[in-house]
Amino acid sequence: MAGNVSLPEIPVASEPVRLSFRSQQLLIAAAALLIGMASATLISRSVISERAAALQDRLDNLNSRIAVQTTEGRITGAVEALARASSRLRDSALGKVGPDDPDSLSILRGLARQTGAQNTFVMNAEGVIVAYHIDSGKSGTGRKLDQRPYFQLAINGKTNLYPALGTNTGERGIYVAAPIFDDSRIVGVLVNKIDFAVVDAVLQRENLPLAVLTPERVIFASNRPEWQFAVLGNEADRERAAGEFRYGNYYRERQPALYQPDASQQLRIGRQFYQVHATTLDWQDRNGTWQLLAFTEPNYGWSLSHQVLSGVLPLLLVALAGSWWLSRQRHLGLRQRYEARLRTLSRVVEQSPLAI
Repeated sequence: MAGNVSLPEIPVASEPVRLSFRSQQLLIAAAALLIGMASATLISRSVISERAAALQDRLDNLNSRIAVQTTEGRITGAVEALARASSRLRDSALGKVGPDDPDSLSILRGLARQTGAQNTFVMNAEGVIVAYHIDSGKSGTGRKLDQRPYFQLAINGKTNLYPALGTNTGERGIYVAAPIFDDSRIVGVLVNKIDFAVVDAVLQRENLPLAVLTPERVIFASNRPEWQFAVLGNEADRERAAGEFRYGNYYRERQPALYQPDASQQLRIGRQFYQVHATTLDWQDRNGTWQLLAFTEPNYGWSLSHQVLSGVLPLLLVALAGSWWLSRQRHLGLRQRYEARLRTLSRVVEQSPLAI
């Protein structure tokens, strides 16, 4: 009678310590989230940087076009050249001919036609108008305007621009003033007032909201007509504008709108939020700096939804790749364990006394 045969124990292959399937899933999810956030940040910075550069180029181009119509154009050059060259205007400023001398008016009329000016006039050294041409409206001859900023700059030798509302017409214009010389002595000032429409035309060609801001923070021109003469600042700026000669009686007769930007230069106009971007206009003004403003959506239109979407695709790609890898690793692990057990069982069977 055969004795009892004891089978040897089947050794169990030792397995390396592994993270649980759930832990691996959490790690992949965390990695996908981090990569998605990093991608959204990098993409957003790149897009905003490109849009900022494009906007700055656009503002620089607009600034140049405005300069051509004002400081660098034929108008300023024509006024300065005539002030230096015309002996008749010099005689008018010196009082050698009477007020509104016909020959002086003829010269002024020619300048107005050449430059498209609303009116043009000669002032003597005391700031009194001695010859005045206007196509329609009352004459300004005899008025003393020695406190006008454009006169004070020109009588001190500086050709300058001074945008303002006309006291006669109540219309926006740019006063171009140049000194009249008698040899090296300044004896008067030639002033040529052009319509501000030359600047309006540059703004109107653009779809992007734009504005020209005065040193007193008044929107003097815009391709959004409803913004014109609004104050971009605080109550102190509004009070300052009301007392400034540049605006005549405008703010004494009405209360302007007040738009107040926050610390990040964002402001709300109606229901729309804007980010304000500025570049300096080269208009020498004793009150301060003129600016050309552009209004965009906050972050140059790259909204929070754009930022989220820019991170979603990388997140999904990482999550899908991680899920595929995790599934493959799990399958390979199961297969390796199954094959290891088969090999172990095979060895045991081969070593067993019962093996055939």
